[in-house]
Amino acid sequence: MRHKRKIRWFADASFRHIDWSGMTPSSVILLRELHVEELTLRGCTLALDGFRILSGTYRIDLSGSMVSDLLPLIECRGLMELDLSEVRIKPTVLDKYLMAIVERYGNRRNCRMTLPVSPTGTYREPDRDETTGRYRIISGMEAIWVILHEESWNEGGAWEFIIDNKTYTVE
Repeated sequence: MRHKRKIRWFADASFRHIDWSGMTPSSVILLRELHVEELTLRGCTLALDGFRILSGTYRIDLSGSMVSDLLPLIECRGLMELDLSEVRIKPTVLDKYLMAIVERYGNRRNCRMTLPVSPTGTYREPDRDETTGRYRIISGMEAIWVILHEESWNEGGAWEFIIDNKTYTVE
């Protein structure tokens, strides 16, 4: 098919695994909450806006895709594995996503993330605001440091970030 494809989902259903890779959609439009445990969309160029209303999703594989925004995944608090290997993405997009995880941590599970490029910045403890004592995170690598060094976020299991075959996890 020569035209861009959009996946529109109307059904009230629950799935263990969905693989939409072969359809190569340009976007996924969910009109109601979709319960899917594992979602695969490899080698696609797509917008993830529809992912905001995924439910029960613990694994997403976007390997080899082209993604311009990861913020729709921020509400996937049950996500335990995010595979972004070979994804074409800007480091600043990763930064926004990682910093949003820290800002909106809430009741989130630990996650293993395979990242295609290194976020910006240096892996170090960020400076703290003098009045509030909160971290002032200015880069994605600082966000990773905070996620890995916050004890309560790693009690149920350790977060893990794999970047350029180097693993960052709880020390």
